[in-house]
Amino acid sequence: MRIVRSKTIWVASALLGVLGIVLAQAIPDPAFGNAAGFLSVLCIATSLGLAFGARWARHLSQALLLVIVVGWGYFVITFSMPNWPHTDVASSILSLMPGLTLVSVCLGVLAALRRHFRTHAL
Repeated sequence: MRIVRSKTIWVASALLGVLGIVLAQAIPDPAFGNAAGFLSVLCIATSLGLAFGARWARHLSQALLLVIVVGWGYFVITFSMPNWPHTDVASSILSLMPGLTLVSVCLGVLAALRRHFRTHAL
């Protein structure tokens, strides 16, 4: 294995590593413990795989980012819809901002990785 020198890969690797650490913090929650722990390990492994140029990390990183985006949409629909919208419009919009930020970062990293891997091969 060789260390990749692309800035796109390093940024994607760092973001996946941070996401893995954030998901690891959710492990004590019994509702999300198993799924968060599994995704945390996959994110950290994929982060290291991208940084060291593993071929399998290319596809796993894109799959993980799509799972995170689809999972956020699923959780918003199933858990938040009964209690939403809030009493005022500002609270309703603010309640969605952290998740929308996560989704936009994941989609941005996904687009950057697809563009990078289209022009460069691992």
